Amino acid sequence: MGEVVLDVPARPEYLSLVRQVVAAAAAVQMVRDERIDALRLAVSEATTNAIESYADVGGAASDPRGQRIVVRCNLDVERVEVEVRDRAGGIDADVAETVVDPGDLDDPNQERGRGLPLMRHLADQWEITAGDGGTSVRLVVFTPWGDQPTDD
Repeated sequence: MGEVVLDVPARPEYLSLVRQVVAAAAAVQMVRDERIDALRLAVSEATTNAIESYADVGGAASDPRGQRIVVRCNLDVERVEVEVRDRAGGIDADVAETVVDPGDLDDPNQERGRGLPLMRHLADQWEITAGDGGTSVRLVVFTPWGDQPTDD
């Protein structure tokens, strides 16, 4: 049906814009409010991880204008698919395979490591593709007319 693409600097100031655009795109597809909130949070986590990836390799601090995040929303009658892509270098390939349930993270003092489990829990489908050229996180939320899978 359509596509919305954001190409934003890898800076925390742009998180709000990313969340607003994704929520508006999902609302056009008549996704329920609670699913829009879940998608907004999952995309926020993916975008935050991308921003932190640049900071981890020193990129955002050294040249903030050259470090970009592309957020692509593919709108379909049955689903809203969001891809968050960075070029900061890939996430460890084994990380996505060992993601735990967010409920298993019971240490209230743990400040990091909750993003991937949250994305897995909040999206109907999710996938991480990583390599030397960057990381891509794909998140899917089904519309009321979509075929929701019984198992992820």
